[in-house]
Amino acid sequence: MLAAKCDKYGRHLTIVDRWYSSSQVCSCCGKSGGRKELDIREWECLYCNTIHDRDINAAKNLERWAGGQSDQDKNGHGASVSQARLATCDEVSTTYEQLSLF
Repeated sequence: MLAAKCDKYGRHLTIVDRWYSSSQVCSCCGKSGGRKELDIREWECLYCNTIHDRDINAAKNLERWAGGQSDQDKNGHGASVSQARLATCDEVSTTYEQLSLF
């Protein structure tokens, strides 16, 4: 059904393998440091020592997998953009602070 809608509206559908470990592969060097439990939100690559936020890292890997497809262009319609850029290793580390109202 998604493929038919994409054809109808001139969009490109990219299907990512269900088992692709996008949050566990370093978006900088492309190597996997092994399985990480879901409660691990930040991790450091064993090969290039880059610290990754799990969700941002997964988004970068999926963007690379999709080949730089975008669902928006200047006029709001779907369009293909240039090939995915190489990931830069400048992720902002997310640290959580306990806030108190009193």
